[in-house]
Amino acid sequence: MRHRRWWILIISILVLVMLGIYLPMFVSYNSYCVYCRARRTIESIYLVPFTIRIQQNALSKYWIANVEPNHKHVWTPTLCSTYYIVWVHFNGIEHSLRCKVSGNPIYSLPPEIELALLKSLPDNNARRDFVDGFWRYGPNPNKNTEEKLMMVVYAIKDSYAENPNRDDWLEVIRKAGFKMPGTTLPTPNPP
Repeated sequence: MRHRRWWILIISILVLVMLGIYLPMFVSYNSYCVYCRARRTIESIYLVPFTIRIQQNALSKYWIANVEPNHKHVWTPTLCSTYYIVWVHFNGIEHSLRCKVSGNPIYSLPPEIELALLKSLPDNNARRDFVDGFWRYGPNPNKNTEEKLMMVVYAIKDSYAENPNRDDWLEVIRKAGFKMPGTTLPTPNPP
């Protein structure tokens, strides 16, 4: 009878050790607000959340101060996490899965460029319409739509590289074929 208890104890310890080696000890999940690009990090130990942090950036501060003072974040997850496995953690090695923030092309646009564009738009409705124009297709648009939206992102990046202080952003996004869901933008004067 005593031998069985020892075997059960030894097997239980081995199972726990094996789980401890291969089960992530520390996991960090990130997500971003669709509108203001604030970053939320949820950290957990053995899948039990213990910390939630929200990090603001220049774009999120501008959005909250100027566009939506009562802004409620709309989070979209990244397709990555950072984790420590017990045996790796003690060696000081961090593992990160391949990171990608949803499939939406707006995240290919650096926040400082988006901020410059948003500041140039005529009003807050137009600012919301610009972001909604990317998100109306959901976090992972189909391939054809994603390619069209990426062309808009490339046009915006190229225009920013030419002149970061430009005031003709409306014309840039129109020429790129970007369609805003609302009707708040003034239509161009016919030639």
